[in-house]
Amino acid sequence: MSKPLLCDYWRSSVSYRVRIALKMLGIEYETVPFDLLAKEQKSAEHLALLRAWCRRSKSTA
Repeated sequence: MSKPLLCDYWRSSVSYRVRIALKMLGIEYETVPFDLLAKEQKSAEHLALLRAWCRRSKSTA
């Protein structure tokens, strides 16, 4: 099974809480940092990364 992917923004309180929960549960995860203020989440590179990860996670399920 592949590691969960956490799309992370350093100022996000939600990302912070998810990181805490994952650590408490002992779940290893991959982090993909991006800047919401620069709208990086809408960039072609970021969307391609998410699509690739989704395909990878479906093939290992």
